[in-house]
Amino acid sequence: MAVRKKQIKWGRTLCWVLLWAICVVSVSAAQPTGLSTEPAVCPGREDGQDVTTDAPGKTVTGEAETQPADGENGGLFLEGEEINASADADGTQTLFVQESEAVGDDYFSDAAFVGDSRTEGLMLYSKLAGKGDFYCKRGLMASTALDATGYLGAKDQKSIRQALDAGNYKKVYLSLGINEMGWPDVKLVEEAYTALIDGLREILPDATLYIELLVPFCEEKLKEDTPSYFNNERVKLYNEAIVRVAKDKQVWLLKPADAILNEEGRLSPDQTGDGIHLLPDACVAWGEYLKTHTVKEGAAS
Repeated sequence: MAVRKKQIKWGRTLCWVLLWAICVVSVSAAQPTGLSTEPAVCPGREDGQDVTTDAPGKTVTGEAETQPADGENGGLFLEGEEINASADADGTQTLFVQESEAVGDDYFSDAAFVGDSRTEGLMLYSKLAGKGDFYCKRGLMASTALDATGYLGAKDQKSIRQALDAGNYKKVYLSLGINEMGWPDVKLVEEAYTALIDGLREILPDATLYIELLVPFCEEKLKEDTPSYFNNERVKLYNEAIVRVAKDKQVWLLKPADAILNEEGRLSPDQTGDGIHLLPDACVAWGEYLKTHTVKEGAAS
């Protein structure tokens, strides 16, 4: 009888050991090798706001950046400085487009606008809608722009690269950068923009290229769950990087913030719903700015 009880006890113990082993194997199989179970630093916003910040081959730390002092807009060349094509010591030029007589809507009939959700706002609310072709998408970045599909208004699965190649565009407007805010090194932004410009020149060698500097955020309107790297000090760093790329590649620069920011050089709370994206009136002002800042085709880039 005692032997029988020992057999039952050892049998139960063996069953528990086997069950534990099965659980360990199952959990190990469910966790892919090399992947972290930690939540993403910059998850997608429930309201559809662009917050894609993953840089190829890099880890986004999400560390807080230094906040600009109160009253500083954090943007580059946003204080009403004169903008023109100025020669630098090395003989190259920083090509800021000067204000000129407003062009008609026909000027944009052969233009392509490539951008993120801010450009979606330009398409939806400005008077440029229906004048040029818009290739914009939430989450679009300089590193993904040419190969992206599913952009707003897409009628097929063509990538932006294929769509541009099929079009006879004489002008391309680039407005990107908010989805790269969390990239750990601003040099990555320069590399991505440089590769994008090189790609565009392969596709459209005769087109005039415009890069639009980032409009600063309205930090007081940013939501509590907005990542800390969405700040105007970082906007300034990115604008500086874009200027360096434009100078190196000799591409025209635009700063629509001139037409959008208030007298204090800030994005007013009544011009944005979430501190990042622009409301209709600001988008209309953006479109009007583009009409009064143009260059003759073939003048540069």
